[in-house]
Amino acid sequence: MTPESLLKLIEVELPMVLNDMPGGKEELKRIAGPDLEALIDSIEERSAPPIWASQIQFVHGDLPPVPVNFMVTRLYSVEGRRIGRLCLYGPALPAAILSLVARGDYAMFERMARLVEPQRRPAALLFADLQDSGVVSKRLPSASYFKLLRSLITSVDEVIGRHGGVVGKHAGDGVTAFFLADDLGSRSAAVRAVIEAARDISTATLDVAKELARESDAIDPDGRQGQRGRALGRPALYGSVGNGAGSR
Repeated sequence: MTPESLLKLIEVELPMVLNDMPGGKEELKRIAGPDLEALIDSIEERSAPPIWASQIQFVHGDLPPVPVNFMVTRLYSVEGRRIGRLCLYGPALPAAILSLVARGDYAMFERMARLVEPQRRPAALLFADLQDSGVVSKRLPSASYFKLLRSLITSVDEVIGRHGGVVGKHAGDGVTAFFLADDLGSRSAAVRAVIEAARDISTATLDVAKELARESDAIDPDGRQGQRGRALGRPALYGSVGNGAGSR
């Protein structure tokens, strides 16, 4: 957490910790060491409420801090003796935004989290987009074309995640993804994952087209395909760029 969050946490928590600690300030001094004796002496003990909440600024590497909410409640035995406390941490996001994150691929998010620190990694790349998308966009109403793209991109992302890849970027009707050898176990496994993903993307594209063809005769499921490209070369630099909505 940031230094400011740590100081705020100390101001809020230490008075309550001292109140509950057997041995009081002297015991805390022994645990904390001589450098914090003056700070501990200046603290006025106070009893903790049954439940309290606050917020800290979480820091991951050299990325900007993000707010994290936490709630603390005291725990008691069946005899009424205090036995500790429970701390719950959660993202400081509104429910509407959190639902967007929750709909994502959990395993892919874990793979993305391992890429916070940029470094060279061997990987196989996948490029895919909708063939003749300009023609399709002219034949379909805007709402139908948007629905087509949303269904396609959702299906493609699912395929990429299922095969152990990471979505790098969406651009128009296209997607770029990479399959790291470290995640898949070897370079050959990364190549195989890309080939299998490309094959399944073709199947997913056809399934989406067939589904939407029931709603509009402007879509020909046999006349449009997803174009795929694959590449494997020297290790490239992968890592997190930007923050918030622009993170990739």
